[in-house]
Amino acid sequence: MEMLMADRKRAEMRRSTAAELSAIKKAPALVSLLAKLKVLASLDTEMQLPMVAMLVIVAQRPGVYQRDMDGLVGVSQSSVSRNVHNLSRYRRDGSPGFGLVEQRPDPKDVRSQRLFLTVAGVAFLARLVDHGAAIDRPKQASVVAGDAFAGVHWEVWAD
Repeated sequence: MEMLMADRKRAEMRRSTAAELSAIKKAPALVSLLAKLKVLASLDTEMQLPMVAMLVIVAQRPGVYQRDMDGLVGVSQSSVSRNVHNLSRYRRDGSPGFGLVEQRPDPKDVRSQRLFLTVAGVAFLARLVDHGAAIDRPKQASVVAGDAFAGVHWEVWAD
């Protein structure tokens, strides 16, 4: 008798899990997330989440101090340094980086580094936001790249 009750309970749980999974598979948020992950993968198929988080934080807070990134992202200072170099034009070993972020010394304290998006960084994030917006709202026109970060103060330097 107890065995029969346990089997019924397991069968009921499987049915509810299958229904939930079916709903999750079709969720617009997941479809949008997948599209954004594909855009990120176009940059690097092995990009780690802390690097993505740092890129987003630099976009949201142009001029953020590099020393503050460890608390904002939740990684060690050495990871911050490594990720900043990977996101910059050149990595520590001199090989090409992504060229999305640049370090500039703080005018008040040249030992402190501030982080800004490059032109390529702005374009990449605009592509990421635009791609997701087109999927989130298929009936509307997609966001124009220039309007993707409307209202955000940008300081961008080009060589």
